[in-house]
Amino acid sequence: MTKTIELAPISTISKNAVMLSFYQLVCGLVQYSFFLILLRLIPKSHMDIYELGRSCLEIGVGVIGSSVAAVIVRENARDSRWWHTHAHMVRNLLLYATLALGLLIYVFIVLPSYSPRHSLIIGLFCITVYFQSRTDLFEAFFRSRDHVKFPVLNGVACNILITLLTWACVLFLPHPVIWAAGGVLLRWMIQGAILSFVIRRETPPTSEAHGAPRLSYRDILAHITPISVGAISFIIYARIDVLMLQWMGFEYTIAIYGCAFRPIGFLSMFVAAFYHAFAPTVSKMIHRDPRRAFRVSAKVGALFSLAGLAAALSIFLLRHEITRLLYPEIFESTADALGPLSWSLPIIFGGNAIGFFLVNQGKKGASYYMIVNLIGVVVNILGNLLAIPSHQFVGAAWMTVATDAITTLLMIFSALLIIRQSPRESGASITST
Repeated sequence: MTKTIELAPISTISKNAVMLSFYQLVCGLVQYSFFLILLRLIPKSHMDIYELGRSCLEIGVGVIGSSVAAVIVRENARDSRWWHTHAHMVRNLLLYATLALGLLIYVFIVLPSYSPRHSLIIGLFCITVYFQSRTDLFEAFFRSRDHVKFPVLNGVACNILITLLTWACVLFLPHPVIWAAGGVLLRWMIQGAILSFVIRRETPPTSEAHGAPRLSYRDILAHITPISVGAISFIIYARIDVLMLQWMGFEYTIAIYGCAFRPIGFLSMFVAAFYHAFAPTVSKMIHRDPRRAFRVSAKVGALFSLAGLAAALSIFLLRHEITRLLYPEIFESTADALGPLSWSLPIIFGGNAIGFFLVNQGKKGASYYMIVNLIGVVVNILGNLLAIPSHQFVGAAWMTVATDAITTLLMIFSALLIIRQSPRESGASITST
C-alpha cells in the first residue's frame, strides 16, 4: 500500500518561520540585556569563567543537540511513529554524549586551573548541555509536525520569567556568577520538562507504533555522526579567524571584527528560521521525489540569494553610516570589515537551502555535508595564514566570504551528484494540505 505524505502549505511554513524568528529575536534580546547587567555586577575574573562556561555550552549544544535534532526532524517528518520507537534511544545517546563531553571539559579545562568556584560554574554549564540539547530534541519533534507555536511561546515565557528570577538572585544574593550559571540551567530544565509533558500526551500508544521500522543504536549513530562532524567543522571554520587574529598578534582587532559580524549574524538568523520551518517539508519531498525536492530547494535558495544580494549591496554602500549608527567612534574601522562581510549574505542565504537539502536527504547527503565543511576548515585556515599577516581583520573578512563561496559551490556539486544517482520516485505519495 502506498503511504500518503502530506506537505505543509506555504502559509504554514511562512507562519512557522515568523514564529521561529520571533523566538530568536526575543530570546536574543533578553539574553543580551542579561549579559550587559552581568558586565556591570561581576568582576572581570568571574566574568571570564562565566564566558568560558557559556562557550562550552554553545559548543556542546551545537555538536550534540543540533545534529540529533536534525535527524529527528528528517525522520519523524516522514514517519510520525519514528519518535515513539526511538525517543528513549536518542535520550540515552544524548546522556552518554554529554557525559563524555563533560569528562573532556573537566580534564582539559577544569583541572589545569582548578578552583571550587571554577569547577562549579563549568559543571553547571556542562549539565546544561544535556538539558538544552534535550529541549532541542523536543522542539525538533514539534517542528517535524509543523507545529511550532507552543514550543515558541513556551520558550519565550520560560526565557523571560527565569531570566527575571535570575536577575533578582544576581542583584540581591551573594555569589552572583553562580546564580547566573544556575539560572541558565534552571531555564532549560523547566522549558524541557514542559515540552516533555506535552509530548507524552500527544505521542501515540505503543499499539499504534507497532510495526514501525526500528533502528539500532549503531544505525542512529550512523545518522548522527556525519551531521555532528559537519557541525563541528562549521563552527571551527566560522570562528577560527578570531583565534587566528589573536595567535598572529592582532588581538586588538578582534572586537572590531566581532562588531562587523553582528549585523550579518542578525540577518542570517531570520533566514535560518525559515529553513528550519521548511526542513520537514524538504524531508517529505526527498522521501517521495529527490529531484523535485532539489528543484524546490534550489528555487527557494535562489530567491533568498536575490534578497541577500539586495541586503549586501545596501550594507556595502551604507557601511560607514551603519557603523556610526551602531557603534562608538573607537569602532569606526568596523566599516572596513562590514563591507566585505556583507557579500557573504547572498552566499549564505542561498547556500543554506542546499545545506538543509543535504542534511535531510539521508546518510549520503549528511556525509557530503560533513566533507564539505571539513574542506571549509582547511580552506579558511590556509587562506587566513596568507591574508591576516598583510590585511589583518579585513583579510579575515574576505577569507570568510571566499570560504562561504567555496563550500556553497561544493554543496551544490554534492547535491547534483546525489540527484544523478537518485530514483525519480519512491514508495510514498505526496499530497498538499
